[in-house]
Amino acid sequence: MTNCLIKLSRYQANCLIMAKLQRILDANPDWRFHQALQNSGISSSPAEDQFYEESEKTLANLNEVSPDA
Repeated sequence: MTNCLIKLSRYQANCLIMAKLQRILDANPDWRFHQALQNSGISSSPAEDQFYEESEKTLANLNEVSPDA
């Protein structure tokens, strides 16, 4: 999906992020939620404001950090 030429809608990207996050949480049941966000690369650092980051960018970052999830 990382090299996909089809433009995803924000909703589609959000659904793919949630599916990947579910697989990450299933593989690491002892992680806390924010720990999963941090370790998966969804949330990179508390000092970095990612509020305006588009979902497609978040998904691309997640695919780089956790390609098998």
